[in-house]
Amino acid sequence: MSRMHPAAAAVVAAMAEAGQAEPHRMPLAEARRLLDGAYAAFPPLPVAAVSTVRIEARDAVPLAVRRYVPDHPGGAARRAIVFAHGGSWVRGSLDSHDRVCRAVANASGLPVVAAGYRLAPEHPAPAAVDDVVDVATWAAGRPGTRELVLCGDSVGAGLAVAAAAALRAAGVPVAHQLLLCPIVSSDLDRWFDPVYDGVLLSRAELAWGRSLYAGGADAAGDPLGLLGPSSPPTTVLAAECDPVRPQGELVRDVLAGAGVDVRLHVAAGMVHGYVGVEDVLLGATPALDLGAARVTAPG
Repeated sequence: MSRMHPAAAAVVAAMAEAGQAEPHRMPLAEARRLLDGAYAAFPPLPVAAVSTVRIEARDAVPLAVRRYVPDHPGGAARRAIVFAHGGSWVRGSLDSHDRVCRAVANASGLPVVAAGYRLAPEHPAPAAVDDVVDVATWAAGRPGTRELVLCGDSVGAGLAVAAAAALRAAGVPVAHQLLLCPIVSSDLDRWFDPVYDGVLLSRAELAWGRSLYAGGADAAGDPLGLLGPSSPPTTVLAAECDPVRPQGELVRDVLAGAGVDVRLHVAAGMVHGYVGVEDVLLGATPALDLGAARVTAPG
């Protein structure tokens, strides 16, 4: 704990005071409300344009999609980033991760398309993965888009991995995976650091969310099993003081062993969910700069 950056420690303390520490012990509607407002205190990040539309996904399911145009467009020509938010499968929204999407868009110079996927327990697996796939398919069909980058935060990174695998199988080009503090395995005995249990994320919260998301035995496989030789080049941005940091290291090891171009960056002193607020916590965006350089590299 002593290695935690003072600015990150202040955020942890503030969120604990606001009740963020134990969302699994409160009514789900309240837990969702708290996460949606968690980053409201951070100064806004301007982008060139933001628009929210509704698309029709499979089985006529309506989904909200939010598109961000960066302040200074650039990066790889005709590439777009599809983003899946975190929230332990049961929380999170386009609003909760709005700042993250703005930061990713500006750092990369690429448009970001955020998926307003359906949440458990109202919509158990595989609804979330299906929704991210459908949003990505919609994004791939927009004029001027040639290939996609799949990006996700926390459990959203696992959804991004699963969606990327489904898209590759369908012949949709996926140029890169950008995984932010990823969660890809439900094995919390092996891939969880108990030293940081409860620092913005707890074992109990993940077990609670996973049980609601799975909706029954074997209803939702771990995305870990979808990582292999056919995975696209991958960048993992992890945090030193994050209980799921070992999962980022696991992604690195699995992909490196499969011969995939993978890079892991562990931000010293940072905590779960730090990407997108690095400008406040560190006065710079070193991890996002690395991620941006990787996702915009020619394929």
